Amino acid sequence: MSGVAAAAPGNGRVNEERIAHIKDRPFIHYPRFAKYLGKMERMLVANDENRKNILIAGVSGNGKSSIGKYFLEANLPISQPDSDADFAPIVYVSLPEDANVGSFAGRILENLWESRKANVNHSERMHIARSMLKALGTKILIIDEFQQLNTGTRRNREALQNTVKEIGEYCNLSVVGIGMPPAVDIILSEPQLNRRFEPLALPQWTFNDESRSLLGAMEDHFELQKKSFLAENDTLARRILLQTDGTLCWIMEFLEMAAIEAINSGKEKIDLKLIDSLDWIRPSKRAAHASRELGIQADEA
Repeated sequence: MSGVAAAAPGNGRVNEERIAHIKDRPFIHYPRFAKYLGKMERMLVANDENRKNILIAGVSGNGKSSIGKYFLEANLPISQPDSDADFAPIVYVSLPEDANVGSFAGRILENLWESRKANVNHSERMHIARSMLKALGTKILIIDEFQQLNTGTRRNREALQNTVKEIGEYCNLSVVGIGMPPAVDIILSEPQLNRRFEPLALPQWTFNDESRSLLGAMEDHFELQKKSFLAENDTLARRILLQTDGTLCWIMEFLEMAAIEAINSGKEKIDLKLIDSLDWIRPSKRAAHASRELGIQADEA
């Protein structure tokens, strides 16, 4: 906890500090995050015989990329003053929409500070990227937007998927794929990838012990003067999950708005009456709401 001082309604300066603290979103540790992080930590220290690959798949905004970036921040490249070489245990790349072998290799080189070598042909570019990963002792390559492996022509898709299969073997590293649900179809439809990757899901949040843990952790971060019982009040928890479509980014935004309103109103807690008063439309209903306001018929929306 940050220990931000409590304030009576009307104490503007302190309340501004409290609101700034609420907006400074922490990375919330929840059970599934701890489980997947543990898998990646074991992959980081595994020997060549025990190397494995995983795919973390989920809907947009549900925290899958955040897990990869959190793991990267905990294992940043290490400069070794007594050696000519540095050590980059984790390398994180995000595939572009028009991914091909050349752009994939280019993203790796950009993250290894070698973008000047992007002008060579695809094959040479990937050879340089693989050589650098091996020289830097990279243990895990994180590939975000993994579903982009299935873009373009059949030849392009096969080349990309073969590159992902081979890069682990050549560089003695594990691959962590991060992507939307269609990424799982890529694994299931390609026997070689299916054998190499363990798919892991980040489903939308439903009312269970895991979502209670998340809501409780967020309430702790807000440090309101009164207890809201977000994790203990079943009706309140279910309403929060409904209004946010069970998606992590919306849960955080909705509760941030509620906590700020609790401070500004002097209520100092989040309850059903407060969340019902918020200027908030459930994300999945926003298009229909806008259509109604514009007078557009449902079948035209």
